[in-house]
Amino acid sequence: MSPYQCLILILSITLSFIFTDAHNNGYSVELIHRDSPNSPLYNHNETDFQRSTNMFYRSINRFNSLAYSLPQPIITNSGGEFLVKYSIGTPPVEVMGLLDTGSDLIWLQCEPCISCYYQYSPIFDPFRSDTYKDIPCPSDECREVLGSTTCKSSSCEYGIIYENNGYSKGNIALETISLRTSGSGQVKFSNLLIGCGYENKGPFSPDFSGVIGMGLGSTSLISQIRVSVDDKFSYCLSLTQTSTSKLNFGANAIVSGLGVVTTPLAFGPAPTFYYVTLEGVTIGAKKMEYFITKEKNSTVDDEGNLKGNMIIDSGTALSFIPRKLFDEIQSTLTLILKLNPVRDPLNLGRLCYNTPSSHILQKPNATLYFTLHFAGRADVLLHDPNVFYRMSPTMLCLAFAPTDADTAVLGNIVQNNFLIGFDMNKRTVSFRGVNCNTY
Repeated sequence: MSPYQCLILILSITLSFIFTDAHNNGYSVELIHRDSPNSPLYNHNETDFQRSTNMFYRSINRFNSLAYSLPQPIITNSGGEFLVKYSIGTPPVEVMGLLDTGSDLIWLQCEPCISCYYQYSPIFDPFRSDTYKDIPCPSDECREVLGSTTCKSSSCEYGIIYENNGYSKGNIALETISLRTSGSGQVKFSNLLIGCGYENKGPFSPDFSGVIGMGLGSTSLISQIRVSVDDKFSYCLSLTQTSTSKLNFGANAIVSGLGVVTTPLAFGPAPTFYYVTLEGVTIGAKKMEYFITKEKNSTVDDEGNLKGNMIIDSGTALSFIPRKLFDEIQSTLTLILKLNPVRDPLNLGRLCYNTPSSHILQKPNATLYFTLHFAGRADVLLHDPNVFYRMSPTMLCLAFAPTDADTAVLGNIVQNNFLIGFDMNKRTVSFRGVNCNTY
């Protein structure tokens, strides 16, 4: 049995006693976009153009961290676009966490802080919680979480390195976490592994207390509760930042009905990430293949597993694709749209247009279809707002950017208004176009 399977078994046994009163049929949690007026990060003094520009700069920084730090998943990015309210400890203390499908550990700032970034809300004090329990070092749990055990103290210590010299350091512990579900309900999870951070520095906002890791690694939230939710979660991201997005678990996470397409979860260098295999793009009648080099373009790895070339990431707004494919897409759109482009304000070389219309793919006599082709004949048809993003009331820019990295990223603009479901048992990702404002 692998260390990962062993840890999942330990967690499953621990958690199996606490779900008798939980929502066994599934439940949903609200996601708050960081630029929503409902978000503590919302800046009333920013214009729409400034918010869009800042979001795209965060995307660039996050992409560089995701794509160029491989295969070192411990080096990750604190960026993200969606926040989740949750409660921790007994009695419960409400905090705000940044949801991150590109990292694993659930961590938050804890008292007594040796060195912490400024946080508006009270910092969690584990000594006031009846359910907090440090994981000792050495121990089997500590060894399974960290991969090896080098004890500097009697507690199991973690360390996460972020870009811009940021970091979080502290103790691995067991604690109770409660999620507020849609409809004013609540679901509680006992004995979750968390990181209690006593030294935290870096690109963190004072409006949230830490990160909720939702990656594929064994310490993420979804990996720890996977047995209780039948290995399933999904999310539906709204196009409008003022609307509510949803994170679904269990039966609520099932993606079914007319128009569902499913692609395998593929394998990649970092076990944390959700990899898929993009085979090509079709615009109108022109089909373009995803291609890097003959040596790197094989669809299977040395062990015969499907090899991923794209990471699905909820925390990156832009989608990043190989430069050759990007150039083909731009050339095709330029030829068909016949509009006069303007300078890309981000200097990424993207097509940008001054137009009040958000439907430039729709022509008087026809609609220009833009389709992503994933492995398993999963064809995802995009709509105008997935392809072109409104930077300001008068400017649209392509929601894709070029990269010279081997790994592409599917950003959340392309994912908007799709119900996207992950089944970790079947290792699949499913897409269904819906209106996430009303879903």
